[in-house]
Amino acid sequence: MSHLEFIASIAQTRDEYLAMKKIGFFSALAAFFTGTACSNASPSALAVGDPVPSVSAKDHTGAAFDPAKYAASGWTLFFFYPKAFTPGCTAQSCSVRDSWAEFEKRGIRAVGISTDDIETQAKFVSEKKFPYLLVADSDKAVSKAFGMSGLAGFVKRGAFLAKDGKIVWIDPKGSTADQANAVLAAYDAILAAN
Repeated sequence: MSHLEFIASIAQTRDEYLAMKKIGFFSALAAFFTGTACSNASPSALAVGDPVPSVSAKDHTGAAFDPAKYAASGWTLFFFYPKAFTPGCTAQSCSVRDSWAEFEKRGIRAVGISTDDIETQAKFVSEKKFPYLLVADSDKAVSKAFGMSGLAGFVKRGAFLAKDGKIVWIDPKGSTADQANAVLAAYDAILAAN
């Protein structure tokens, strides 16, 4: 097996494959044996019942953003994606946009988060007509606080649903085109259980 075939066998997404290919075989091998390439688990990952972390970041408009303050009351979806404008990340973000009427009906706010800079996030919002905030987590403070730091500086794909400042549901691997359906189903199941 060539080193590129090895990397392809452990990468979960095309972006992850390209990142691993870029950093090389030995770095990918180290990532494989330490579990960082295949696992979305992280020692600092949040769990259901944990408070939404308070960290400083900027949204796509350049305004200050603190996840804990934003999610202090009501329902909030935080979804993480590795890179704006890539196929999977665009599908994930557009899934939420395309189901926005259902999110509004349920009173769910949404926030997309990646390590892209403010300008890239603003362009992503503008071109794709997202009705929700995108956070430019360039310094990776938000992704670290949520336990979503990934390989080669990218965040991992995942989603967290919070109610009144507490995490109530986690999608540790995230979804692409089905992200909105997964969140809405989780929300409905939580309400039905209460």
